[in-house]
Amino acid sequence: MIFKATLDRGRKLLTIKSNCVLGADRFDAIRASIMLHLEGTEGWALVIDHSESFPDKLDYRQVNALTEKSKVFDSLMLRNFIVVVHPKHYGFGRMWEIMASNKMRCNTRAFKSIEEAALFLENS
Repeated sequence: MIFKATLDRGRKLLTIKSNCVLGADRFDAIRASIMLHLEGTEGWALVIDHSESFPDKLDYRQVNALTEKSKVFDSLMLRNFIVVVHPKHYGFGRMWEIMASNKMRCNTRAFKSIEEAALFLENS
């Protein structure tokens, strides 16, 4: 599995679960899948679970480019955009969160576990 999308229409939640090396091509494919699944919707939460994936040579410039490309999601009027990363890569997740929060209208958060993300969604 490279990634799998799961829609929960009742909760207005799209979850993407990846298990791969994350390079620019994979991020582009995931972004396209999100747009396909959520086109024409508003107020959904998006959870991208990369906890079993590993970035391919990410640095500040590449994280910045990812946040720029993520602005396309503003058209979806997301309520939450959550990224779950392996604890070893939490620094990259936090960097994305901070950068994305300055560029996107929705609430952006990074977490070290899917359980932390689920708890946040329950309380938001």
